Parts: sequence; structure tokens; C-alpha cells
Amino acid sequence: MRLLVTRPHPQAGETADRLRALGHAVCVAPLLDIVPDPDVTLAPDGADLVVLTSRGAVRALTRHRELDRVHGLPTLAVGEATAEAARAAGFSDVRAAGGDLFSVAAAIEADPNRPRTVLHLAGRDRSGDLGALLAASGVAVVTRVCYRAEAAQALPADVAGALKEGDIDAVLSFSPRSAATLVRLAEAEGAGPAVAALRHFCLSEAVADVLRGAGAGRVEVAERPDQEAMLALIGAA
Repeated sequence: MRLLVTRPHPQAGETADRLRALGHAVCVAPLLDIVPDPDVTLAPDGADLVVLTSRGAVRALTRHRELDRVHGLPTLAVGEATAEAARAAGFSDVRAAGGDLFSVAAAIEADPNRPRTVLHLAGRDRSGDLGALLAASGVAVVTRVCYRAEAAQALPADVAGALKEGDIDAVLSFSPRSAATLVRLAEAEGAGPAVAALRHFCLSEAVADVLRGAGAGRVEVAERPDQEAMLALIGAA
């Protein structure tokens, strides 16, 4: 298949390499750019656990001047890919949840040494509220917004052309915002109907809902919200 990957860098390149190894032709259009906020403090404020719910958060933290204040604390990552990125960034005690915010909350609630306070290092745009999920358990959540994801203002010219010419068969969307950005930018290029006609591989139902709302009819959702499940959904060429 001829596939379009819309993830931010460097994840877009990693996914593209995996897909090419499976025999697919791939073009890349990162529709979101991760912009760190170096001024936010990482002071733990008594937190017993650090929570990382995206690889974007890890990327934003790697050059933060206060990283050493948190990378020695017990850390819970949303999934294994984020956990691996956290270990590579110097976090020393990392475990992974099941891939979404609900599994993060469940892992905290099931912990026999349940923390009293967790420090959630997060992005500006979040799909859920960890504090609300943990409210009944009595765990306090301190959220620090350490990055934002800025949407692209236009599709790359080669990608816009490929969409108009019918040279893309399917697109991979990993977040509701990247899916909405794709729809908006394609419409601006006059390629909205072309995008709606594509086959869409989605990380979650939330992503799929955005695309269905834009008229997409061939929408498939990964069994789990991680890259391995996305690749299994697509399969080999």
C-alpha cells in the first residue's frame, strides 16, 4: 500500500521505517510539532510517582534544566514505547501501563504501595483528566504542562499533490488532533473528498470518530492504542 504517516518527528520516521520494512511505500507529513516549555518547573512537591502519558512529554523533558529533579523518582509510563523513551532519557525506575489513561489510573489504584500524590508531566492538549479518574481513590494529581503540540499550517506540497492525484491509499492517524488537522488542511487544498475516500488506520476510537465525522467511510481501529497494534492492523504488503 501507499501510506501516509502524520505523526510528529521523530516518531514519524520510526513508523515509516517499520512500514517500509513490511513492503509498503510511505510518505510522511508530521502534522503536529512538539514544542517544549522550558520555564515550567518540575519540582516534585512531595509526589511519590511521576506519570508520563506520551512520548511527546519525554521529548519535551530531555533538555529541561530541571530533569534531574524527577528522573530518579518511580515513574509510570502510559505504554511500553513511552517507558522505553523515558529510560533512554535517564529515568531510572520505569514501568508501563496498558497504553491509555484508564490503564494508568488502574495501575495506580492497584498498586499495593499506592502513592499519595502523583506528578503528571503532560501536554497542553490532553484527551482525559487523570485527576478525575483518581479522585475516588484519594490520590492527588499535580499536573505540569511541559509541552504543547502545534498544528501544521499547510500540507507538504508533495503530499497535497499525491492526495489530489490518488497516489495515497491509506493514512495512519495517531491522535484526534492530528486527524482533525489532516482534515482541515486537506480541505484547504481542495483535497477533502480525497482524504474522506482513503482507508484510515486509527490508534483509537476517539481518532476514528474525528474521521467518520469528516465523511470517511473506511475507518479501522487498532486493537490496542500502540504502534505495534497499528502495524498489525495494516499487515505486510
